[in-house]
Amino acid sequence: MSGPGRALFIRASSHASRPASSGISSRASSGISSGASSGMLSSRAFALLVSACAAALSACAMTAADNASVTGARAPMAAIAPEQWVAGGASAPGSIASDWWRDFGDPALDGLIAEALANNHDLRQAAARVLGAQAEARIAGADLWPQLQTGANGSRGRQVFVGFPTDAFGANAPCQGGGCTPAPSGPLSSTSNNFGVSLDLSWELDLWGRIRASKTAASAEADAARIAFEGARLSLAAQTAKAWFAFVEAREQLALALATRDSYAQSSGLITERYERGTRSPLDVRLSLTEAAAAEARVAQRRSVLERIARQLEVLVGRYPSAELQPTGALLHPVTPVPAGVPAQVLVRRPDLAEAEQRVFAADRRLYAARASMLPRLAITGSAGSISDDVADLLDGDFAVWTIAANLVQPVFQGGRLRGAVARADAGVDAAMAAYATAALRAFSEVENALADERHLAVVVAALADAAEQSAAAESLATERYFGGLEGYVTVLQAQRNSLEARATLLEARRLLLETRINLYLALGGGFTSGDVAVVAVVPEEPAPASSPLKAPSS
Repeated sequence: MSGPGRALFIRASSHASRPASSGISSRASSGISSGASSGMLSSRAFALLVSACAAALSACAMTAADNASVTGARAPMAAIAPEQWVAGGASAPGSIASDWWRDFGDPALDGLIAEALANNHDLRQAAARVLGAQAEARIAGADLWPQLQTGANGSRGRQVFVGFPTDAFGANAPCQGGGCTPAPSGPLSSTSNNFGVSLDLSWELDLWGRIRASKTAASAEADAARIAFEGARLSLAAQTAKAWFAFVEAREQLALALATRDSYAQSSGLITERYERGTRSPLDVRLSLTEAAAAEARVAQRRSVLERIARQLEVLVGRYPSAELQPTGALLHPVTPVPAGVPAQVLVRRPDLAEAEQRVFAADRRLYAARASMLPRLAITGSAGSISDDVADLLDGDFAVWTIAANLVQPVFQGGRLRGAVARADAGVDAAMAAYATAALRAFSEVENALADERHLAVVVAALADAAEQSAAAESLATERYFGGLEGYVTVLQAQRNSLEARATLLEARRLLLETRINLYLALGGGFTSGDVAVVAVVPEEPAPASSPLKAPSS
């Protein structure tokens, strides 16, 4: 046997390796029934018990990565994955750094993410859930050990013997002198003391690995919670980065709105001045004043967006939402390529898939425990201590008492409760495997979408940059021709609106391109590796039952 033991029920797929309900289980059931009537187990049932016990004692180490249910869930997803990403083509090999956000080269962003990881309260909730899951794992494994408890008791009581001869002298004192009258008689009674101390032991011998399987399932759930915490950290870093770039964009949009307002105000002043000299129509004045007022409203809207995003960021990093945070930096796309690898690598890169694997493993162990519950249970109980009617005698070895007993219990009929528990656990394995498949397909989709979006948005940004440059030139030309008397003011307005829209849309597209890069980092796992979390290692290891299917008599 190599390494720490882990009890496993081998399950290559959701149906292929599952014995039929009318197979071994039914035969074992009939064997136990006939054995119960004759006072002994049938040879078939006895052989089943012996083989299961031997397998339990000789089981080798196994973790979620070795479990057939886990590999059975992962294998079909790896099989359908292409050799390279469809949307991205061949990709450079390598892995993503755990601090991937440093690729953006923004020290302010680095500081905010560090602050969020240290102070965010949602992340603290996730950490508390990990501690709770680890405590559940310790509780689940407690029954593997003998349960000891000590106690002390003391009592004093009086007993009356009804029907026995009464005390003729009342208080047991004869009269003195010839003229004494005896006291009234009463029933016989006695008063006694009873003191004792004891140390009590109870221990269920886990012959079939039922308790170990339950403990392993709880440990896998604890690991799943811990992996979920790692995923929450990555998600928080991504949320902070996205909020920061939205903050930077909002600052740029506000600056654009302020510049536009000042430009419109200047144009309106010039048009009003020329109207007063009689060279421009009142319609031009009204139109220019309308645009100036709309620009002022746009400034207020942009400032409101900026303050709202500032408060969102402050909440993420654990500060009071006072909107005092000030954005710095610019919307610059990183030039460092992302090592996307090949699709099959995503199955071991992403924390959500590692978590789903642990859920499959836990469901498999619960199925094993449910089947083991249908086999006999052997328990040992014992007690040692002393008892006396005098406290001083409790430490005297002559008053020591002890008892030890063993009991073997085989479920015979429980109205289908145990078989129902097995069916429920079996369905739980199917559900966990289906959840893993869904998560894997979603992971593939997210990477493909991010790769495609980044490629398309790069084209969009380049085109919008050209559009912004051309619209700015058109605005300048239209303004010049208007004041030269060659164009009407409507042409100027259209050119101004086109220029403003092109520049605002360009800022938004640059922010979306940055968000797409963040999505790509996350879709590829964000630097997470399966080695970040020790698989099923929350509690000390112990020998585990065999990985072969365990069937038991019907109950």
